[in-house]
Formats: sequence, structure tokens, C-alpha cells
Amino acid sequence: MSSMDTFFYSVGSKIYQYDMDTKQVKMVKDYGSRKVSMLKTNRTMSRITATNEARYTSPRYAVIVGTYDEAFPDDSGTLDFLRIPGLMSPISTYYSFDGLGKVIDITYSETQ
Repeated sequence: MSSMDTFFYSVGSKIYQYDMDTKQVKMVKDYGSRKVSMLKTNRTMSRITATNEARYTSPRYAVIVGTYDEAFPDDSGTLDFLRIPGLMSPISTYYSFDGLGKVIDITYSETQ
């Protein structure tokens, strides 16, 4: 998938995907009462080792979403890595971290 073909955006608690060629919009995730506080993408190297196979099978392209509950912003934060298999295809959650504060930004890197 080329990053020029699609983009993602959030409105309230929902994440949408927009196909720039066909001008189609698709809601890909609804977080219900949780608020989206961060949305970004990351390309990873997807390195695999024998001892850490599960850790290093990250998606080559992920949409990273931070959400939180407004009533408990100090410890309700969640960070989801969403696997995007193809243009306008169904998504799945690759990995999720919870118990965080309100996430507004992250920097993600893989060890070389």
C-alpha cells in the first residue's frame, strides 16, 4: 500500500480511512466513549529473531492510536497498533498497551 493512496483521520472517538483515488470514506474503528488523543502512522522493519519472535513480528505499516477515558485521564490511556493489510481492507489490532496516562504523542523505534 502506498501512503499516497489513503489517509486516516479521527472525529471524536472514531477513526476513518479515506481513499484518495476513489474518494471513499470508511470508518475503521469506533472507540465508543473513549476519546482519541493521538493518531499517527509508523513503518517498521519487521525483524524476527529466534528468541524474540513474537516481539519482532510487528506490522510493516501500522496506524497508532492513543485513546483515554475523560473521567480518568491519568491512568486510562491506551495505545493501539492497528494492522492495515491493504487499501480499505478490514483492520485488526496488532498490539495494545493500557494503563497509561492520556497519550498525546509517541516516538517508536526498533533496535538495530
